[in-house]
Amino acid sequence: MILLILLSHCDSLLTRKTTNSAYQLYSTCREILVSAVPDSLPLANAAVLPLSISTAASGLFCQLGLPFPSLAPKATGKTILIWGGSSSCGSSTIQLAAAAGLTVATTASNANREYVKSLGATQVFDHNDPNVIDEILKALKPGDLVMDCIGKENTQIACGKILGNIGGGKLPILLYPQGPFPDNVRGVLGM
Repeated sequence: MILLILLSHCDSLLTRKTTNSAYQLYSTCREILVSAVPDSLPLANAAVLPLSISTAASGLFCQLGLPFPSLAPKATGKTILIWGGSSSCGSSTIQLAAAAGLTVATTASNANREYVKSLGATQVFDHNDPNVIDEILKALKPGDLVMDCIGKENTQIACGKILGNIGGGKLPILLYPQGPFPDNVRGVLGM
């Protein structure tokens, strides 16, 4: 089984041809946009991968301009906070960020702590902790990055507050801005 992974927001990856368009009997795409689905992975589970991977890649590489992932990443010296690390998008973002040389901090429930660590997160914060924002701010430094992989009003506000306190910048989010951001934070759609 073949799974198409489209990174449509990174224009350099796509060739603009009508055969790459929707509503074709057979659509074509470049080979770097196709991946095999292992037989052990049910198609119902694999169906979420194109959206989660392309959203993660768009947020990290198109919006934040990070180096592309590699099998032997060079450490960037930066940490990224991924809010919602156990979500489908968060799981993809953790793996891609680690493969791009970033240190990964994430939020997850205590039940998903080991799962997100197995993906590459080095620090895990319990999003249910009433002091989670203060705990995260102790771990981040100016110039570090934040990405919201949940997209609710409260998570966007929390991520905006965190990013604003460490110097500001772009905040990739999954849905249109739901709440106010500090003046030094610009919410950008990560998909």
